Amino acid sequence: MAIVETATPPGQEKTLKELGDRKNSLERKLKRARIYQSTALLIFVGILIGAPIFVLSSDSESVLNPAIAHQMRLTLGGTFAAYGAMSLTAFLLARSSRLRMESEFLDISFEQELSGYRITKSEIRAERLFRRNERELLKYYSLNLIQNRIILFVGLGCILTSIIIVIVTIYIVSAEASDAGKDDVTRES
Repeated sequence: MAIVETATPPGQEKTLKELGDRKNSLERKLKRARIYQSTALLIFVGILIGAPIFVLSSDSESVLNPAIAHQMRLTLGGTFAAYGAMSLTAFLLARSSRLRMESEFLDISFEQELSGYRITKSEIRAERLFRRNERELLKYYSLNLIQNRIILFVGLGCILTSIIIVIVTIYIVSAEASDAGKDDVTRES
């Protein structure tokens, strides 16, 4: 005959209430984390798109000395890069925090669901083994995702670097062409 334990002994009603309170608190935090993550991503994408357009389209050379205009572009580019790095870091931190909270939320939901059933000791052991195997599988998935993410960022970095090289080359060639055009005009005069 199996020994049957109740999932909610008389003193554990308080624990169930605490689980419910913790679950509600996590729901609110998850909503805030999603908003924070979306905002950080939006800022990063805005900076990623807007910064090169702003820096390259500024017509400060007509007003300022070309050397000062070049220095101003470098300063603006560095500032935008710093803000972009900060917003990307904020996005990644918010994402990891959100994933951790979602995992905890699922654990609490599962615990609340199980607390309504009568379970035996062998079922408790089976549940513990299942949880351990599930954690090991999640560790494997996490490791695989991290490796895939690294490969993705390396690939994106290579693509971005090649685009920057092409843009800089076009800029240099067009600057030399315009200088050569100016020399031709001064020779004709």
